[in-house]
Amino acid sequence: MKIALLTIKQVRQLWQQELAPDWTFNPIINKFGNVFISEQEIAAITNPAFDWVKLLTLVEETDVRPPQDLTPPASDGIGIVITNSWRNGLNWPITLNGFEIQLKFNGTQYYIDRSVHQWTELQKELDKPQNDDFKRLLIPFYNYLKNTATRISV
Repeated sequence: MKIALLTIKQVRQLWQQELAPDWTFNPIINKFGNVFISEQEIAAITNPAFDWVKLLTLVEETDVRPPQDLTPPASDGIGIVITNSWRNGLNWPITLNGFEIQLKFNGTQYYIDRSVHQWTELQKELDKPQNDDFKRLLIPFYNYLKNTATRISV
C-alpha cells in the first residue's frame, strides 16, 4: 500500500476535514509514530481546499522507518570549553538534518556538553555519504574537542 507521510502541521490541517462528501480525513499513526494517509484517501479528494495533498510524495508503507531520535544524550556533568575562535568561527547552534549541538554558557565560559561525543544517532547521520562535506568541515573542530579543549564541571 502506498501512503503519504504527514507533518504535525499537516495533520492539524487535515484532521476530520471533509475530503469528499461524507468522507473525512483520518490520518493513521503507525508503530513507529509516523502519521500518514493512504493513497486511496488522496485519490478520493474532491474538496479543492485540499488539492495540495495530491502533491504529497507517496511511499510504500513498508519503506517507512522509525523517526530518528534527535535527542542529545544526557549531560555527563562535563563541559568542553569553546574558545572565542571556535565560537566565532562556527554558526551556533551547529545543525545537521534536525540534530543540534547547543552552545552553552555557565556565566564565565562557553561550552558544549562532552556527552555530544557519545551521540550515536548524530554519528550515524554524519557517516551518511551525503553528509561527507559537512563532516569534513567539522573534523578540525572535533580534533580540537578531542585533543586540546579544556574540560570543566557543569
